[in-house]
Amino acid sequence: MPDLVLIDQAVKFTEYEKNYLRYLVRKGFVRGEKHGGTWLIDLDSLKEYETRRKAEGTQKHTSARFKKKGE
Repeated sequence: MPDLVLIDQAVKFTEYEKNYLRYLVRKGFVRGEKHGGTWLIDLDSLKEYETRRKAEGTQKHTSARFKKKGE
């Protein structure tokens, strides 16, 4: 079962701000859900996302990531 916490609590475990965490959940980059006006986020999913982003380093911003092979 996912470890869902309030977005307000999740910001203590990450360098991201609340608005960006909501964006990540809405776009499906991180697991989470919204109940009424309350956003919940899965901490394990958030940690995995952060780890992947840090591993990509500056490569996450290069257009080469989005080119098809052979172009």
